[in-house]
Amino acid sequence: MKRIAITPKTTKEAYADYLSSEGHSHFFTLTTEYNLTLKSARRLAERTFHNWNAVIPDIKGFWVAERFKDKYGYHIHGLLFLPKAFKSQEDFVLLLDGYQKATGYRKVDRWQRIDLRRIKRRSSDAHEYVAK
Repeated sequence: MKRIAITPKTTKEAYADYLSSEGHSHFFTLTTEYNLTLKSARRLAERTFHNWNAVIPDIKGFWVAERFKDKYGYHIHGLLFLPKAFKSQEDFVLLLDGYQKATGYRKVDRWQRIDLRRIKRRSSDAHEYVAK
């Protein structure tokens, strides 16, 4: 009997495979002018997705909090799975507004930064993203 060695996947590889299968359409980065702890980054991501789901029911996403290299605090990276019909400028304003509301921009009277980039190749992008 021939034995076949099966190498178990690492957690990172399993996440990359899962994310590749989801058909994500955008990368995003969320930063704030104020310091985020890991807990406050989680709460901000949850509030942001809650706001986005209220206006774009088919939206799905995956996010991680990453510590800044040169300063205290965290920022958020993620992948969005947007509906194919989501293309107009007004649609993207909904994302921007949902994030700004989650940050409490009215309290600080300043808008917080959101970087949103369309993904061109879907097959290997998740592996590259998770490898970061």
